[in-house]
Amino acid sequence: MQWISTQSELEYRLNSLCNKPLLAIDTEFIYRNTYFPIPALIQISDGESVLLIDPCSKKITNWNPLKELIEDENIIKVIHSLREDIKILYLLTNSIPKNIFDTQIAAHFLNYGEQLSYQNLLEILLNKKIDKLHTLINWRKRPLSNSELKYACEDVIYLSEIYYKLIYTDVISSLIYEETQYNIVEILDSINNDASLKHPHLKWKHLNLNKQQSYWLSVLLAWRDKLAKKRNIIINRILSNNKINFLVISDNIDILKKKLDNEKIYSFFDNDVEYIKFKNELYDSIPNNFIYLDNTIERQFIKNNKKVINALQDVVNKKSIELNLPTNIIARRKDLIEFLTYLKHESKLTKPKILLSWRKKLIGNLLLNVVKDYPNITNL
Repeated sequence: MQWISTQSELEYRLNSLCNKPLLAIDTEFIYRNTYFPIPALIQISDGESVLLIDPCSKKITNWNPLKELIEDENIIKVIHSLREDIKILYLLTNSIPKNIFDTQIAAHFLNYGEQLSYQNLLEILLNKKIDKLHTLINWRKRPLSNSELKYACEDVIYLSEIYYKLIYTDVISSLIYEETQYNIVEILDSINNDASLKHPHLKWKHLNLNKQQSYWLSVLLAWRDKLAKKRNIIINRILSNNKINFLVISDNIDILKKKLDNEKIYSFFDNDVEYIKFKNELYDSIPNNFIYLDNTIERQFIKNNKKVINALQDVVNKKSIELNLPTNIIARRKDLIEFLTYLKHESKLTKPKILLSWRKKLIGNLLLNVVKDYPNITNL
């Protein structure tokens, strides 16, 4: 184990890894009422030793050595459950690792279980157990205890062994790689883009809103997400979901206006001009390209098309058996409903994952052929 807390150590130690064929990477972080995770520790292992890099150290001022290492396509980077690790590495280096193998994704493809924890996968594949007592500690405190350092090392030292246990046929390995890339794109999209780009209001199906209220919801959610990112604070510090519910369930614009003022929404704006501009967006007429889905109509659409949904599920089940893949990694029932809804609305919605990446090649065209047998799918 090597503790890295200076620029010279970082450059020297990472340079020594540049010819390694495979590196295991893990990160520790905390959320302290922040939108983005705060880096606390970076662990890198070549299977024999572990580097513990201290992002809290003021003596590390340039992360280019780490950037160059993770961008090296000749080195396989093994990570378990990449979502937060990718965020940490991206926030530090403004880059993402190339040639990633996510052991959690691979385990799901190979029928070990969905979202399997590192500890459980380690026990299944290597018959090893590690202490779980340090999962909730403050990783930014210094110094870390010997037991905490040991835990940090164990989080990464076995990943290379797990990787070799999960290597499979070329076909499945290719799907694992493509699913990993799909997840990375989603993660980067969540960091860099406004929530408005994904029609966030459509996920609030528990509210029976009219078109005007849905538009207000869309504007408020996009504004909250953008402000939370800008200030790096959790979204509930701006407006909780309950407060947003309260605001949008208004019979008319005058009631909404009064609620906005009473909730002191103006306090989040630098000046009155910005606040007025924000309110005008709420008060303006609904844009022509705004997408509104009436929950009652959509539920009836699903009810009326159970036959086609079942036919789509049969295709997924057959492909699952053919490739020995879990059906839920190819498509869940909700994914099939999302696919049908997308077709019903003539592709105005965000493209569903069934029509993206490896799923499009694997079953996308098969499902589209099924739908052709139901020419009235776009009607109720």
